[in-house]
Formats: sequence, structure tokens, C-alpha cells
Amino acid sequence: MQVPYEQTPDPAWGHVRSFNHARLQALANAFTTQSPYSYSVEIKDAGAEAGSLIIAKTQGIPVDHKPAKYYSGRLVSPMSFVSCDYNRQVFDELFSSIATESQGQVRSVVDAGSGLGFNLAMLHKHFPQARVSAIDVSEDALALSQRLPDAQAVEQAREELVGTLGFKHSWVDALKRSRLEQGFIPGQVEFVTADLHNLRQIPSGSIDLILLSEVIEHVERPQELLNELHRILSDNGRVVISFPNYFNVAGIVKLVQDHRFGRRCWDPYGSHKEGRENLFTSFSLKHLLRSKGLT
Repeated sequence: MQVPYEQTPDPAWGHVRSFNHARLQALANAFTTQSPYSYSVEIKDAGAEAGSLIIAKTQGIPVDHKPAKYYSGRLVSPMSFVSCDYNRQVFDELFSSIATESQGQVRSVVDAGSGLGFNLAMLHKHFPQARVSAIDVSEDALALSQRLPDAQAVEQAREELVGTLGFKHSWVDALKRSRLEQGFIPGQVEFVTADLHNLRQIPSGSIDLILLSEVIEHVERPQELLNELHRILSDNGRVVISFPNYFNVAGIVKLVQDHRFGRRCWDPYGSHKEGRENLFTSFSLKHLLRSKGLT
């Protein structure tokens, strides 16, 4: 679906300075090849001071006329649910450490914003006896996740994923890799359609491990989400969070573009064309977590 555009006679300009010309060039390439919007990109030499990346938006400002609820029940963009391979490698080491330290005491796990279940096999690998709840606002994503518990099931569904749902073959391959060798057992996972801001079906203090992978940047009210996670977390429980750190050049451009659009929607990587993209840095998220008693 194309987001409607509000045409404007004057292009919206973003301006970024950096001493690292190679980084600017990489960012410029990302804008022209990966962004859902149309940009005229030019790098100008600012002498010994810095290089300057100039971004001209030429397609107008997107105006989303659909309510947030419209996007919750369908796969808006398959890329929205793809968890990066490097995240999974980090989780493998981290979950192994948590499993060792907890000595089998992780009995309940929540995969918050589970999407297509990219982390379910990893959770099953390290916490095979735990009760896992895969929670997401999208019924479509959870239904598909439940149908594809292992690599063989993903491969058998390749034609459907590519031909009907618009996946690229590389996305299908990433989904297969996420299932690891053993996959996960659907009967050991509870698939729950719910708003992460309100998990009233989960008792307070009942969850030993919460995974929030590439989710917090997309929710409407991050503070309320963290309050709810704190409520359901057990006394010795852990919350594992991954997110895009915008303490970089892209973050500066995002500040400019969000201001231009009038909402937090600008995504430099083109993964969430119709959704929300909050700006977090490692510093701002740590501050928020401390304020919610999660550190």
C-alpha cells in the first residue's frame, strides 16, 4: 500500500555534517537505495572542517490517514518482522549465559512483539522447559509464525511467502535460519494477540525472562510499555532489549525529518514504511529504564 502524500512546492531539506567522508558516502547510498522516499543526495566538500551530506526530499510529506489500529491486524511489510542475524548471534551467547546463571530457574518467558517468531527457536534452545508466550498486536504475524515452527515448514511455504505475501527470497532464507536446527514446538508456545501497553492477562511478578527485540522503537507509548513489563517481571527476572541506536549521523537526519513530517515516522533503513519509528540512543534508553526501575 502506498502512503498518501501531501505535495509541497518546496523540497524539505536535511543537512548533516561529519568528519568521516566514508560514513557520509555509505549513508548517502543507503538513502538512495533503501529508503521508501525519493531523495536527491549530494555530498559537498566543506574543506578541513567536515563533509556535508545534503538530503532533499522531493516526493512531498507522507500523511498517514489510517488509524494505528488499521496496521495491527496484517503484515504491513514483511521486512518489519525480520530480526537481524547478528541480533540472533548476540542472543545465543546472552541466553546461554542467563541459562547457566539461573540454573534452570527460568520457567516463564515472554517474547514481546514476537512477530514471525524469529527468536522462538533460540528461546526454546536455551530454555526448553520454560513456558513461552509469543505476544504481538498482529494476528496475521502470529498465525504465520505458528504455522512455520521449523526450517522445513518455512521452505515448504516459500512459494506462498514470496508469491502471495511479497517476501523476498532473502527474507525467507533469514526466516529459515532463525528456526535453527531444532525449530520450536508450537504446543509449548502460547500465541497471544495483545497490546503490549496492557498485558492484563499476565499476572504481576510471573515472568522470569522478557525479550523485547526491535520493538520499543515502534510502540506508541514506550513509558507505558516498560511500566507493564516491570509489573509482570518476577523479582529476579531479566528484560533483554535490542533496538536501533540513533547516536549517529542517521539519528541527526531523523530528528530533522521527523520534524518535517510532523510525526515519528522517518525510517532511514526503509523497513517500516507505514509505521512508527521512535528515536532512541543508548543513553536515552538507559535513562528511561532507570526511571522505570529496570536497571
